[in-house]
Amino acid sequence: MHGFVEQVERLLMALLLFAVGAFVASGGLAALTWRGAAIGVTLHFLIRPAIGWLAQLRGPGLPTERAATAFFGIRGIGSFFYLAYALGEGGFGRYEREMWAMVVFAVLISVVVHGAAATPVTAYLDPHDAKAKAGKGRGVRRPSAGGRGAFGNLPRAGVIGRRRGTQATGALWRRPV
Repeated sequence: MHGFVEQVERLLMALLLFAVGAFVASGGLAALTWRGAAIGVTLHFLIRPAIGWLAQLRGPGLPTERAATAFFGIRGIGSFFYLAYALGEGGFGRYEREMWAMVVFAVLISVVVHGAAATPVTAYLDPHDAKAKAGKGRGVRRPSAGGRGAFGNLPRAGVIGRRRGTQATGALWRRPV
């Protein structure tokens, strides 16, 4: 059931991002001012990482893991819901279009930067994570990204995922680990 809910969430996320693309293509960013762009860049590259770093200051994990978590932060898609609620509750008049443009711009920055940076950062952290955990006992074994499809946890065609002590071989046959 949990896997199904995750897939539905991913599907809805894709639809929401498609709607954002349609908004941008129809001229939705025309109301973006230099102030709105500066706020979006500042939120993404300065405020959110600083708050994320401070929130995890004494938390578990390596400093590199905490830095990556602070940089990537939480999903910015919730900003759409917060803005919609705020605009429904209060009258912002002529600033509504600019506020929508600013939030969409901030989410676009997040999508582009995270889309480009997630794979290299994860590839950098995985070997270092295994080395650090090896010193503290037996490390957690993670499946490689090579056997994964475009959406993260969907296996590619012809690949069987890991189940109960077996490993995917790329065919219908499985061998013990």
